[in-house]
Amino acid sequence: MKQQEILIVADFMSIWFSHYHAHMQTPLMFNGLNTSPLNGVLNTVLSTMHNYKTNRVVLCDDIRGNKRFRRKIYKDYKRKDAQLAEDFQPAMDHSRWAVSELCKLPLIGCQDYEADDVIAAYCRAANEKGIFVIVVSKDKDLRVLANGGTHLLMQTATADDRKRYGSMRVWTQHTVCEKYGFHPKRISDFLALAGDAADNIPGVPGIGSNKAAQLVAMFGDVETIIAMQDHLPLGKKQAEKFAESIDDLRKYKQLTSLYPEIIDQLPDVDTCIWEPTMQERVQYADGLVSSYGLNVAAQKVRGSMPKRTDWQKQGNTIPDCIHPDLELQTDGFIF
Repeated sequence: MKQQEILIVADFMSIWFSHYHAHMQTPLMFNGLNTSPLNGVLNTVLSTMHNYKTNRVVLCDDIRGNKRFRRKIYKDYKRKDAQLAEDFQPAMDHSRWAVSELCKLPLIGCQDYEADDVIAAYCRAANEKGIFVIVVSKDKDLRVLANGGTHLLMQTATADDRKRYGSMRVWTQHTVCEKYGFHPKRISDFLALAGDAADNIPGVPGIGSNKAAQLVAMFGDVETIIAMQDHLPLGKKQAEKFAESIDDLRKYKQLTSLYPEIIDQLPDVDTCIWEPTMQERVQYADGLVSSYGLNVAAQKVRGSMPKRTDWQKQGNTIPDCIHPDLELQTDGFIF
């Protein structure tokens, strides 16, 4: 069997925020600009491309108005009162410019929809063409995408995981099922029931994470759970709250679902390729050094890469090609 092509789908905002917050106390600074998140995005994406030996890549972004679709459903979706730090917006603006304009990496968003929807769209489009996908993100909600044609590369959160897997862990359909007790495609149902504090989704009162997981494992999707409400393993008060919350639950399921059909509004997956000439690589690298002082990222842009990272340990890689029994599993595309 021939080597299967691989597309790296990077969650730009998740990676950016991860490095922004990780270095808040001691950020990389250059001419008064916080360059830590830009450095993190470039190093993560370029190293992943190198490790998986692919030039297929897309960075998925949240653009202005990206929450409009979901806020029509629920006006308080992702509403937060937190003040942005003074260095936030300049760092974000420069990062977007450096990624898309200086280094010419594909950075793509979609009006009214979020980066998660763009990620789901490219996962589906790539899988339908027989292209294997590696999603790079810190967003646990994206584990809904794990299937025979898509794995997720996520930062390890605990000391035990770091000892076992290194700094990053590959999540597959099997490992997601093992953790949650149900198929990855049901994560959106689980979040609708349990709620998601990060997105300001309340969930059903009285139904916490454990009960939500139990209901999803027993009955499956939200509509089946609603249809079986007289037979759910709930106490009297829980059952009353559940019955009162059915309309809200359906609303929450719309919020937690992903919408890959927006692929029609995005550039074709076959255009998501980064293959600069050597002269262009040198030009991009020189720009990173002169504008942002990012010497390590510049080396990676030039093509001088470090040894493979510690997450590529035995049991934490993908095969050279995907087993035919796992290719294009249609049930992996139900979000």
